[in-house]
Amino acid sequence: MKQSSPLAGGIFEKLRAVCTAPPSTLSVAVAVLLALLVFLASTGWIAWHRGIWYDEVWSLYFGHHDLGFWQALVDRWLKDNHPPSTR
Repeated sequence: MKQSSPLAGGIFEKLRAVCTAPPSTLSVAVAVLLALLVFLASTGWIAWHRGIWYDEVWSLYFGHHDLGFWQALVDRWLKDNHPPSTR
């Protein structure tokens, strides 16, 4: 004879119904918002405690739109003494 647990019917069936139901638009929006907030908080914390790297400053310098392409190539990119490695 098979014995059933007192918890077998009630709460587990409700939990299974919740877990197998398709996610609602609100729950997806809350999950995306939560992930975005975690990302922004961790990025802000890292930037606050570490500061920006020189690579980030150079990226802004090389990618700035104050010069045309050819002038930026000659004046900035070709004079870079530490180009990206090929490794």
